[in-house]
Amino acid sequence: MDEKFDIEYSGLPVYDGLIKAYDTGVSLEEPLNQLKILRASAARHSAMMRLNVANENITKINATIVRTKESIVRLQARLKTLRAKLSEAKKGIGREPTKQSAAKVLKLESQIEATNEKLKRAQERLKSAQKRLETATVDAELASELLNQPSEQ
Repeated sequence: MDEKFDIEYSGLPVYDGLIKAYDTGVSLEEPLNQLKILRASAARHSAMMRLNVANENITKINATIVRTKESIVRLQARLKTLRAKLSEAKKGIGREPTKQSAAKVLKLESQIEATNEKLKRAQERLKSAQKRLETATVDAELASELLNQPSEQ
């Protein structure tokens, strides 16, 4: 997952205040409290962004899983049909011209092989989507947990 490096400058005055307080020898209690609040806010903001991205990914991945499962069902039905046609074509080997029946058998076997390859790719796509869904779900749960923690102020 590519994440952009996004620098936020909203906290610079807090750091500046802490440095100035340190340089002038003033009490650091208030600047440190401000820094603590800033860090908590930044963590919550980051968690909210992660949660939004994870939820968006979960929606997309679920759609992919549904489409892939439908595709697998269609391919399995096609395989069943092709195998039945192949069986019929093999039964007709002695009843029709040899070249014609051999061509039919070869064509059907080729279609079965191609359909098997498509089915294999669809099953791999499904496995991959399920792994991505697991990861996105865990990320969403972690971000939610962080957001549900009481804020310390």
